[in-house]
Amino acid sequence: MAQLWEVIGGVGVGGILVRQDRDLKSPELPARLSTGAVVREEQLVGNRLLYARLMGVGPDRGWVSVALKDKPLLVRAKPETSQCARPAGIAADLPRDRDRRGGGLAAGQHSAG
Repeated sequence: MAQLWEVIGGVGVGGILVRQDRDLKSPELPARLSTGAVVREEQLVGNRLLYARLMGVGPDRGWVSVALKDKPLLVRAKPETSQCARPAGIAADLPRDRDRRGGGLAAGQHSAG
């Protein structure tokens, strides 16, 4: 399974800087990747990450720095805790049969109202 990352940097400035290419001197993309965004790792070269955006606001794809000096900008996300890791349309905590958990209607009953 591909590694997922969460953006934790860029608080107060609209997110983190995204560049067109791996080189730190490559052109900046016009939008930043928002704090809280979740991305999929496409390639990791040293401190530089080529990502594909899964959640959040910002460029769909680009290069970011994982850390700036000693301050992390992104952290590795645990796939099992990320909604992005689940196939679309499957909720982790919705019961398939409410009667088994209580609070649901028994077969043949209808709600009033």
